[in-house]
Amino acid sequence: MNNTLRRRLLSIFLIMAVFTTIFSPITAKADTEEEIDEEQSIVYVSSQSDLSSMTASKTYILTEDIDITGNWNSIDNFIGIFDGGGHTITYTTDTSTGAFVTTQYLGLFGTCSGATIKNVYVNGNITLTTNGSIANPNMYIGGIVAKATNTTLENVHFSGNISVTTNNDNSSWVGGLVGQATSTQISLSSNTASVTTTINSYIGITKTGGLVGELNGSVENCYNIGNVSATSASDSPYAGGLAGVNSGSIGKSYNAGTVNAQSGSMGMGDVYAGGIAALSETGSTITDCAVLSSSISVSYGWVNSGYKYIIAKGGTKSNNIATNTISGSPSNDANSRYTNAQLKTTAPYSFDFYNTWAINENINNGYPYHYRNTYAVSSQNLTVPSTLQSLIDDGLISVNDIKQTDDGFTLCTKPLSEIFTDMGVPSQINGSDGSSLSLFYLTSWYIYSVGNNYSILKMRGYEEAKRIAEIEAEEAGAAVGEIKGVGTSIPFMDFDMSLINLFYEDFIQQVNPSQNEFDLYTALRKLIYGNVDANYTYCVPIANYFASASSKGNHLIAEEYIKKVLTTERDANGYINVPSNVTPEQIEVLEKLPDGYDSIYNRIKVGNYNLTNKEKNAILACRTGNLSLNAYAAENIAHAVATIKLGDFLQTNDTILVITLAALGEAGALVTYEFTRAGAAYLFPKAIKSDAGVGEESIPKEQFVSYLLDDTLVANFGDV
Repeated sequence: MNNTLRRRLLSIFLIMAVFTTIFSPITAKADTEEEIDEEQSIVYVSSQSDLSSMTASKTYILTEDIDITGNWNSIDNFIGIFDGGGHTITYTTDTSTGAFVTTQYLGLFGTCSGATIKNVYVNGNITLTTNGSIANPNMYIGGIVAKATNTTLENVHFSGNISVTTNNDNSSWVGGLVGQATSTQISLSSNTASVTTTINSYIGITKTGGLVGELNGSVENCYNIGNVSATSASDSPYAGGLAGVNSGSIGKSYNAGTVNAQSGSMGMGDVYAGGIAALSETGSTITDCAVLSSSISVSYGWVNSGYKYIIAKGGTKSNNIATNTISGSPSNDANSRYTNAQLKTTAPYSFDFYNTWAINENINNGYPYHYRNTYAVSSQNLTVPSTLQSLIDDGLISVNDIKQTDDGFTLCTKPLSEIFTDMGVPSQINGSDGSSLSLFYLTSWYIYSVGNNYSILKMRGYEEAKRIAEIEAEEAGAAVGEIKGVGTSIPFMDFDMSLINLFYEDFIQQVNPSQNEFDLYTALRKLIYGNVDANYTYCVPIANYFASASSKGNHLIAEEYIKKVLTTERDANGYINVPSNVTPEQIEVLEKLPDGYDSIYNRIKVGNYNLTNKEKNAILACRTGNLSLNAYAAENIAHAVATIKLGDFLQTNDTILVITLAALGEAGALVTYEFTRAGAAYLFPKAIKSDAGVGEESIPKEQFVSYLLDDTLVANFGDV
């Protein structure tokens, strides 16, 4: 039987397994652009017209990037839930008013009340000029929301530019994310746009912030790197790196943008500038924050006064830090000062670098950026499996090396090679027959567990696979062959973790030769090379876990694999090399990136580590062969289901495995498939190890009948 036919038969079997065990009939989605699930009140948004019509108290899920044409009119009175799904919205608002101001609220959303907005990237260009002197309302401008009340913003990011000039005796509230936030919570969000306000009339104040013009609520785990400037001819300008005026709480956040506030020579109102907030009201707090600004400055006239603080004027401030190179000589109300080099390490911060923040020299000028695996629990909620805890107790791994979901899956992100190196193992694990396993080959392998059942999975990047091919070619005295093994491999097989501890004890006591080392060698090779036979009793809890369409482990692994590729393969300019054997379907995904697929140099560009779904899908497409996170999960689900069905069958004395399922495209029609013991035994070792990678036996997403698969996985994980 040739390899092509074998792969085809395996794919067909896995597809059948998915249908028979996971999915029940699902009504096909509507063909309209706006698809509505009446029972769950879910509206799928994929166009500008869909976006404009969001008013009801429903859950809206963005399924495509949207580049808004024309001058955008803000969504007003929004009271629902908007989930951007990691997609990007681009819009322009360029408004110049006459004597009458037609709208007070400019932003993607105008006003929100009791709403939730999350998981969206917005690239906006807002320009406002007001003229005249009749009916002068106050102006509210925010890149995401102009005016928010009792609203939650989570994982929202704004880039572009905001420039506001008023000439008609009114005040303005302007922020990179929100103009005015009342009883509103903002978390895991950022602004990179410059925010500039100018009041030329002699009546009117401006409250301007990198994130929020005026905050009554909370900001947590956010940052701004856009420059902030507020100018008022007479009344007070407030310019804050995060908030113009703060009457709530700001924690574990930082500002790296410059801050400037100024008034005219005859200005009557005082001038305020602050690295975090220009002014903090009584009862407000700023805690565990950092100011990385190069400049905080004020300019004021003959009558009024100017106030500039590293953190903020007023309020309760504690445990805040700052760079020691801020020009403008602001009042030093930081608790500690550091050099820029020190602030590009994790040491000075009180941030959570377990699952919220990370530092990379190529991102945000080396300052902290958001890295968050949304499927992992926080470090405070970890329940470390006993054997991994023993590795922690021995100082071989740390809590920061562990990622865990809330449904029983745990992954140690420190590779086996480093664990063995820290034990003191020089270069290899030895077998009883004189053969050995080089630690270099274990740089791609990681311990995982489902409850108290352990195994080891592979996450191998292209550069690792290339290096292995070069070493093998050098050892064989031959030319470098095809680069293989890129991607992930998840064996649904049990592994005796005590072998590692027993080997470590022998190594410390210098027991040589060690039977525990020989046994460890055998167990590792069985996992790494999938050396199992038809009588192997697979680890039922592991297979059952991965067979569920709701298990979060599949997605956590995909996110950690993406992070590994970014960390090890992305160059300083944002490029990642693409293997030469990607398919047209994969290239189609790569071409959806803003910079597209560079076919000349065979590479893609990923702009930043706050990845959109398009960027994540592109990385998976050129590393695992899967076209999305859900397709990646689907392949693992299919292998796990096949493992269970084949394993159950092979543990019996039955001679035929019979599967009956509905024929595709024929309502009510049934098709029966029969597999002999020999056929099942042939398929079993292939099914038990889910290889998702370029050149591996990957199953295209389309072969799963996508509307069934999509509905099931979207219900659990969103549109990815």
